[in-house]
Amino acid sequence: MSIADEPVYELLQLITEKIYCGILAVDAAGKVLVLNPSAQRILNLSPETVIGKPLAAVSRRLAELFRNNKGQGRHKLTVGKVNLVVTLSPLIKAEKTIGVLAVFHESGKEECISQELFVTENLLKEINIFLESSYDGIFITDNQGKVIRVNAAWERIFAPRHLVLGRTVEELVAQGVYGKSAAGEVLKSGKTSTVIMENKGRKILATGTPVFNNRGKITSAVVNVRDITELENLRWQLEQQQKISEQYSREIQEMRRQQQKFPGIVANSKEFQKVMDMVTRVAEVDSTVLITGESGVGKEVVAGHIHKLSHRRNGPFIKINCGAIPLALLESELFGYEPGAFTGASPKGKLGLFELANKGTLLLDEIAETSLDIQVKLLRALQEKEIIRVGGQTTKKIDVRIIAATNRNLKTMLQAGKFRDDLYYRLNVINIQVPPLRERPDDILPLLVFFLEKYNQKYQKNKAFSPKVVAALINYDWPGNIRELENLAENLVILAKGEEIMPYDLPETYCQPAAMEHQVMINGIMPLKQALATVEQQLLQNAREKYDSTRKIAEALGINQSTVVRKLRSLPHQ
Repeated sequence: MSIADEPVYELLQLITEKIYCGILAVDAAGKVLVLNPSAQRILNLSPETVIGKPLAAVSRRLAELFRNNKGQGRHKLTVGKVNLVVTLSPLIKAEKTIGVLAVFHESGKEECISQELFVTENLLKEINIFLESSYDGIFITDNQGKVIRVNAAWERIFAPRHLVLGRTVEELVAQGVYGKSAAGEVLKSGKTSTVIMENKGRKILATGTPVFNNRGKITSAVVNVRDITELENLRWQLEQQQKISEQYSREIQEMRRQQQKFPGIVANSKEFQKVMDMVTRVAEVDSTVLITGESGVGKEVVAGHIHKLSHRRNGPFIKINCGAIPLALLESELFGYEPGAFTGASPKGKLGLFELANKGTLLLDEIAETSLDIQVKLLRALQEKEIIRVGGQTTKKIDVRIIAATNRNLKTMLQAGKFRDDLYYRLNVINIQVPPLRERPDDILPLLVFFLEKYNQKYQKNKAFSPKVVAALINYDWPGNIRELENLAENLVILAKGEEIMPYDLPETYCQPAAMEHQVMINGIMPLKQALATVEQQLLQNAREKYDSTRKIAEALGINQSTVVRKLRSLPHQ
């Protein structure tokens, strides 16, 4: 039978019986639990008279020692005629003190002293192993700041130990071994101190802690040193990722907001997003708006969204193209007429567009095509908020928001006397300039995909653009703007012979040789966001293959060099 087979309690009892030092243990109430043979011999006590009894009944001096020193520390004590060296240690279980252990021997007994020296030596060896194995640097000084101990990790971070042992922290700082001294701060303040320093390009965190004796005086300073360079790099990367995530979150929220407010509008470019942001703000007020821009840029669509976002959204939105109606009929269309106002007039009379648009919005498209006489009456309607029907004598109050639109330069017409300046300034309270498609190239591809999907669904087709067709259309100037682009998309869906729209399907105007050199791929129908990402990736890859610098790529793609660098990092490596 081996010693490992003995029950634990019996094994511990055998061990305590063989130890030369006296062992005495009491519980939390001060009653004696253990008294080993050495303790019985030293104190001249028998277990029958001691076990289970209060310690005070056994030895008043021992009881006072336990009480006065709260069950801890190393002490000298005389019990009867015996001089003792007593070491007290609290017994703790589950963070609760359940008793006290006393280990003692007679002062001057060589056997116990040798045993203590042996135990102490082994303990020091273990402590040394722990210190040298620590990943963190350990730096210890005495109360004068003189270095008495460093470990291998500290050497790795700063300097070999033979260069620092016995030196003071002030000397080490002066010689540039490190920039700041946590130990020096501890010895000055008597409190835990933390410093951050740079050393050999690394960022170091040093935390110093004071060590006090039983009289409350500092005996030494212990400094824990850690290389936090990687932690700082990781923190920086996390911060960058968080910023990117926040940016993406804001962009997604903005896209959702745009989709909720502007369904059916493609506003991928910054130029057109600015227009729609202005639409949002203008819609909150009732001011007259003048929308300017080339033919086909979407002025009517912009006006429609101003109405949809305004408090008049539940009222009518009436549109009239002033250039499409003969001047002789335009007045009656706008203001209406009374019964019998002119030959051929309805005997019941007719409501004009101003009256039909009451409580809503009236869009006067191509306002520059009106005559000076009509302009006078429009001015009165704007200023007085009232109209007079053709053939009528009485005024009628109206509550209409006016939005005017034109592709003409009204300032040039003012100078030529073809447009009234007072009406111009009444109309031009807020001007929204819609940029042409050639100035918003980021919208061309999304619009192509949008209209391709629209007419595929309308005509039950499944057409797709070939790479060379996409390249040609992206590089085209679009003098007819969005209207031209939509008409072409419908034409190609209807007339292209195959499922894939090829260059030979394009009208000759769009077949630009330079554009055909580019290779951009869209296959079938896919979500707009996915199509944009796919084409952007292919354009970047093509540019990376053709040009030898990010500056040239930026010039070719018409974007900032910093944007090119950021986007190239996201491309898969080939």
